[in-house]
Amino acid sequence: MNKELRILLQESEEIRKASLTDRKNLLHRLARSLDPFPGFLGMSTIQAVELNPMVGAPDRGCVVVSPSGYLRELVIDLLPGPAVLGGVDHNDSMREIELSEEEMEWYTNQGISILSTLLRERLAG
Repeated sequence: MNKELRILLQESEEIRKASLTDRKNLLHRLARSLDPFPGFLGMSTIQAVELNPMVGAPDRGCVVVSPSGYLRELVIDLLPGPAVLGGVDHNDSMREIELSEEEMEWYTNQGISILSTLLRERLAG
């Protein structure tokens, strides 16, 4: 494992003690380290990592980590498409999302955990 990635993974293990700003920065660095970035639900057309909703918080839609490490809402609209391609097409977009500080901490911590696990798996595999 390369030294820079080892340091990044070490930081992710100790990050809960850090400020929210430091955790957001780590999330960005982890996302940029995953090349190629994972596809959403195994798709090759949308790169995003889905995060579990925060219990008791307002519905925020599908919250994801983008390839640049930002928290976004992923919106996928299904559209009628050519019958030869299964009759369905989609239009996707990632929108900025307003989160309370508590939600921001929840989703940032979850993103760090998931992305560092994915990075470890790639390095081990």
